[in-house]
Amino acid sequence: MRFVVVAVALAVACLSVCSCAPTLPAPPVQRALVRDAARVVDVRQKVGWLIDETEVEAALPDLLPSACSVSAADRAASLAWLDGEVARRGGSPVDAWRAAGKDLDKIEDLLLFARTRLVLARADERVREGKCPFWIEPVANFDGNQALAYRWLFGAEAGGRFIVGAENGVLGYGAGGGGRVMVGYGLNERNALFVALEGGGGARFTNVAIGERVSIPDFLAIVAMPVIARRTISLSAFVEAEVGVVAYFNQVEGIVEPGVRAGVGIGGTYLRLKRGFLPRFTFGILLDHAPGWNDGVTITQLSAGLRAGFDLSR
Repeated sequence: MRFVVVAVALAVACLSVCSCAPTLPAPPVQRALVRDAARVVDVRQKVGWLIDETEVEAALPDLLPSACSVSAADRAASLAWLDGEVARRGGSPVDAWRAAGKDLDKIEDLLLFARTRLVLARADERVREGKCPFWIEPVANFDGNQALAYRWLFGAEAGGRFIVGAENGVLGYGAGGGGRVMVGYGLNERNALFVALEGGGGARFTNVAIGERVSIPDFLAIVAMPVIARRTISLSAFVEAEVGVVAYFNQVEGIVEPGVRAGVGIGGTYLRLKRGFLPRFTFGILLDHAPGWNDGVTITQLSAGLRAGFDLSR
């Protein structure tokens, strides 16, 4: 019962993260184009946006594939929509910054839309100048290059984690790592669902005395199959909640202990690379519990760590 309560609390904490979805146009093609442009700007802002002209030129290679896939009418409508958003949020960023006491954080949304407008306008110029690659042509149902919505997904990730656990009431701690492969589908522009197969392990000490020889640690081997729900909470960030089954190899007893898993994570994505790879990273917390069925060993383990990976889609 306590495991269930903790698992539910972890899931609620993850999915209740306060962050609003970005404002986007309603027409699907324009929505996809503006979302791609805003994603490109958002990622570049996170590493530091200094001079508009330099940043706009650097952003073009990531946005041109999207702009080249959209008709001139949809590009013009997208720019008009961005003009309206910039005006609605204060107009000139310079004037808004001064009115906000020269606090950039207070005009964060305005800066995003103003910079998105700059990048998309420059991309539109390049398209009209005939700078698109010959293999990219406008498509009527363009649904974005920087998103995972409405498409099948394959993912993989790996990382390390710190472990705290109890085996038959004996507390221990250590470190380990693991990796997993994932197959899923983008349900819509904010939500995706995956099934994963994970393998990993680690070393756990149960007796570490300062100044004395350290005993040989317990070596752990874990296989898990979780179902993972991912929700986008901003242009480049997401939260995850997962539940599933886990198998824990007990080296002392020489048997496999089955159990259950719950976990949460928060992470971010980068821009799509060649061949459809969309890099991401996640900080995750996992809670595994094997109740000791058939007079086995009771195991409860909490782990936390960073995972790096990618999603692959069309």
